Amino acid sequence: MTNLFKTIPVKAKFTEEEKAFWVDQCKNSNSLTNCAIYYMRQAHYDRLSDMDNAFTTYWVGDELRSGWKTYKCNASYSDLCSIFKENSHYKAMAAQAAQQTLQAVCESTNSYNKLVDLYYQEEVDKPSLPRYRKKGGLAAITFP
Repeated sequence: MTNLFKTIPVKAKFTEEEKAFWVDQCKNSNSLTNCAIYYMRQAHYDRLSDMDNAFTTYWVGDELRSGWKTYKCNASYSDLCSIFKENSHYKAMAAQAAQQTLQAVCESTNSYNKLVDLYYQEEVDKPSLPRYRKKGGLAAITFP
């Protein structure tokens, strides 16, 4: 079976009003991404703080360090959608673009979770949760 979908880049010429609209959409996508990452990280660390053995001390070379053990993150797309449907950035965007933005955060989380598995198989270095985007920046938006 062949893939019937294709991404086609389109160079467009916008009026100043159209350009302002798309810049606003990209800024809202960036802000929604940061909101979703913040929520996901806070929920993850709240869950870890409720666990008895999630914070530990360990040696790295000659240095004694302390920190959270590496666990998978439990954020799901349906959770993010229900939490952020009243968010001002979500509402300011086209619905499908906002949903795709949240989906991208979930995909980042899923990639992190796969790296956690590989970390415990000693195939990769310790993974880190998805990072925030630059405040006030522009994020790509996708319309399925």
